Amino acid sequence: MALTKIHGVSKDDKKQLTRMFNCGPSLISMALNGKRKSEKAIKIRRAALTRFGGVELIVKPKEATNL
Repeated sequence: MALTKIHGVSKDDKKQLTRMFNCGPSLISMALNGKRKSEKAIKIRRAALTRFGGVELIVKPKEATNL
């Protein structure tokens, strides 16, 4: 599975995600960058895609090694 990031979620939307899921901003950013694979992170990614108009980007394997 390729590493994917979610792009296009504004700061206000990220704050709203922290309130919706009752978690810190670091978990939100890690979930949107594809660093976390927990159930909560998957729900955060799904909400960012559907409610907040995020776009899923596939990161090339060459770039993924530098993360």
